[in-house]
Amino acid sequence: MRVTAGMTAELSVYNIQQGRSRIDKITEKLTSNQMINRPSDDPVSSGTLLDVKSKITSYDQFNVNITKCKSWLEVTSNGLAGISDILDAARNLISGSSSLSIQDPTQRQVMHDQIIEIKKQLIEMGNVQYGDQYIFGGGNNLVPPFSQKTGDLTNGVAVVPVTDVTGLSVNMQVYGTEIPANTVITAITAGPPSSVTLSNAPTLSITGSTLNFYAGDSTQREVEITTNTRQAFSTTGDRLLLGSGTNPTYGSTNILQVMDDLLTAVGDGNPANPGSSAAVTAAGKQLESAAKQVNAAITINSSRILRVDNMAKLNDINKTTLTSISTSIQNVDLAKYGMQLNAEQTAFQASLAATARISTMSLLDYL
Repeated sequence: MRVTAGMTAELSVYNIQQGRSRIDKITEKLTSNQMINRPSDDPVSSGTLLDVKSKITSYDQFNVNITKCKSWLEVTSNGLAGISDILDAARNLISGSSSLSIQDPTQRQVMHDQIIEIKKQLIEMGNVQYGDQYIFGGGNNLVPPFSQKTGDLTNGVAVVPVTDVTGLSVNMQVYGTEIPANTVITAITAGPPSSVTLSNAPTLSITGSTLNFYAGDSTQREVEITTNTRQAFSTTGDRLLLGSGTNPTYGSTNILQVMDDLLTAVGDGNPANPGSSAAVTAAGKQLESAAKQVNAAITINSSRILRVDNMAKLNDINKTTLTSISTSIQNVDLAKYGMQLNAEQTAFQASLAATARISTMSLLDYL
């Protein structure tokens, strides 16, 4: 077989192109410090890297969720601690009372006023915020969950004249002395005179009663903290202060109702409201149940903090493992490929020199 000058030229050009291609690939690896720059470099490893990258991104998002979740839980912890301290103050006030103090109108009035302030503090703490959201409001957390108004109930009529309807809304839950459970607002009339219509007509006539309104709901807000695992992070006000709701349930004590009962039991400076030592003792026992209810909420909230902390650590371990896998696939051995580049450049220069020699024109090229 005759080897022509054209065949020699084509083979020489092919070898030069192959040498150039190898140099370019090694240079690309060295400059990018990555073994794989496009799927065609290694289809199998490329698929592995894409899967690893997706999982690392997921763990990054889980950690963002956990950070926000933990911040919410810590604010909740502060709020619960505040409510616990307020209840302790109420219990200390009652424990220091006696039948003699109940008989003294001046002392009764002082205790009465103190209990009113304690209840105000409870409601204020129940309306604590994280950013622009109310932490005890459940899913409806953009409005204050708790409020109180003064109103009169007419016997057998579900219309309550109230001093102010600001902040009230239809379907808002209503609690108070002698108001049936599960009562909600069905209609609102802005006055004066202002009034609300209730879903359950009371059976007794009540004058000057304090009505407790809850605007939140029972929604347990959740966030995904790892693959297919969600964590509830909200403590709803109805479970905490009203003693309703399940899964979790903290207790069955309506703490705001207990404060109203305590006000009635203590009485005030008016001789017509002398109070009752026995009733104060009974209300004190209810305060014990209220304290246990708040402590149950504190315990559950603390366990949630512990869980998200442990999950954050687990996510970090998993992310580190995946990052190690990605590194082992992608990182370039600079010393190894530096030597290969030097060898390929030497071979390439030799190929160019050889091609130049065999491509030199001679007299035979014209024969």
